[in-house]
Amino acid sequence: MSIPVRVYGWFGGYGEFCTIMCLASAITLAFMGRLSGDFAAAITAIGGLGVIHDQLTDYQKSRNGNGHKDKD
Repeated sequence: MSIPVRVYGWFGGYGEFCTIMCLASAITLAFMGRLSGDFAAAITAIGGLGVIHDQLTDYQKSRNGNGHKDKD
């Protein structure tokens, strides 16, 4: 099993990993006083793309007849 798959597994999946990392980045930048509107929008967009990617993968698995299987 590759390292990224293991890391994503610790967080529960790719979408959850992106969400947690973006949230941690936003909190860190906010406490440092460097979170501007542009940073906040970019972090939100990146986190959203991670969740969309995860949901699309699940949809494609179910559409191809593989069903929803949790990641190993």
